[in-house]
Amino acid sequence: MGPMPPPPITVEVEPGVLVEVPHFAAHVSRKYTAKYGNNRWLIRFNHTGTVRSVRKKLG
Repeated sequence: MGPMPPPPITVEVEPGVLVEVPHFAAHVSRKYTAKYGNNRWLIRFNHTGTVRSVRKKLG
């Protein structure tokens, strides 16, 4: 069995709404669509893995 994957990153998309983003999405693809209830957010990360922008998706 190989090593365990790195832990997910917790991001606050709205005040009081936290979502967990997989490590791969933050550091490699640098973009992640988070879903919480009926809401969706597009979270983008910079090259160091910190949050660059959070945008609520309509629809």
